[in-house]
Amino acid sequence: MQILLLLLDHPGELVTRQDIQKHLWPENTYVDFDNAINSAVRKLRDALGDAADNPRFIETLSRRGYRFIAPVMAPGAGKMVRKSADQTKPYSPIYKWRWWALAVASVLVIVGGVLYKTYLEQTPVAADALPPPVPLTSYPGFQWSPSFSPDGTRVAFTWEAADKRLPSIYAKLIGPGDPVRLTTAEEKDFAPAWSPDGRWIAFLRVKGAFTCAVMLIPSLGGVARELALVQLNASNFLFFGWGHAGPPFLAWSADGKWLLALEQSSTVGLAPERRVRIVRISIASGQKSPFLLSLNSDQKHSEEVSLNTGEESLSVSPDGKKLAFIHTIDHPNTDIFVVPLTDEMLPAAPATSLHFAKSLCVGLAWDADGRSLIVSSNRRGSFELWRVPVRPSAKPSLLAIDDDLPLSPAVSKTGQHLVYTHFINDWDIWRVDLTG
Repeated sequence: MQILLLLLDHPGELVTRQDIQKHLWPENTYVDFDNAINSAVRKLRDALGDAADNPRFIETLSRRGYRFIAPVMAPGAGKMVRKSADQTKPYSPIYKWRWWALAVASVLVIVGGVLYKTYLEQTPVAADALPPPVPLTSYPGFQWSPSFSPDGTRVAFTWEAADKRLPSIYAKLIGPGDPVRLTTAEEKDFAPAWSPDGRWIAFLRVKGAFTCAVMLIPSLGGVARELALVQLNASNFLFFGWGHAGPPFLAWSADGKWLLALEQSSTVGLAPERRVRIVRISIASGQKSPFLLSLNSDQKHSEEVSLNTGEESLSVSPDGKKLAFIHTIDHPNTDIFVVPLTDEMLPAAPATSLHFAKSLCVGLAWDADGRSLIVSSNRRGSFELWRVPVRPSAKPSLLAIDDDLPLSPAVSKTGQHLVYTHFINDWDIWRVDLTG
């Protein structure tokens, strides 16, 4: 910790091994300084999820010392500091930290999608300045619909690999390391949702053109079991881009006894019968029952409604007492609703609209404090992440991250980590032999 604080007090600058030695040990101390410093730095990198050969935080300058290379923000200063080897001045001033402040400061690490901190009080007009995001996955193909483990150390996600393998559920520890494939069935598996106790991962498995199974699998891997069947046009949900319904498609109750899922009543008939509705499923019996939702909104549907009109992006608040979801009025006009829940995971009152402008929202998640939602929305043209307070009088604020298309956010229950899907369009021109 003392080495970390010393590095943070000199961001972007070389801190020599002699500086560390003088800082940690008084004069006339006789220890194996080199091995002690090496061991301490290794432990520090382990704690940060950093790597010496590809550092994101602590850079080693051979036989000289170390340098903290990530941006640093001083408490209360509100300004970023980043220095390079040939820079003698920071981009903006940084205040010298008092040791009593350092003792209570938390070091937040960029893991998963982006460094993230829960702000208890938010200034509506100012954006939350976050450091640049760091990739959690960079595998060929498409990775999407992330879900945090309760302790925030692992992320489950859907991966449709580039070798034409069917989409499967994977889990990855935050930081270095390969993902673990949890499902190996021949069906298409997608949309994982981690249980509150961390033991199970629920997901959807395509069973036909208009049928999906709600499945449970141990979070450490094992045999998946079918919990219930839902009527769902999977082609409208099993997609890795914007413009289709956004995850989460499953949501757990806080006590782990219930799951909320999406279902369509019919593929034919009048437009209202094609809308996506929420159903409740018992974990113990697999019994499916209606989630009788009443929307307190002044917006009405048009006569022609797309198949994904209705509810999507289900997210239960950290205390388990509220459900937030996205409701499509007429595509792409969406709105965000919040409904209080009973202990039996049913609506306790009509759902209330947050009236988050007229925009397309692709995914939402509760902030760890339960006071606001993190939403992917194109309300200003391009997709961005917004913090939307649940209080009607509060205004939304922008999460300023260096990304042009963040979708389907998820927030760890600790409030320190945010992960999202970055969608990339890869268009190519191909040549084909016209004689064959």
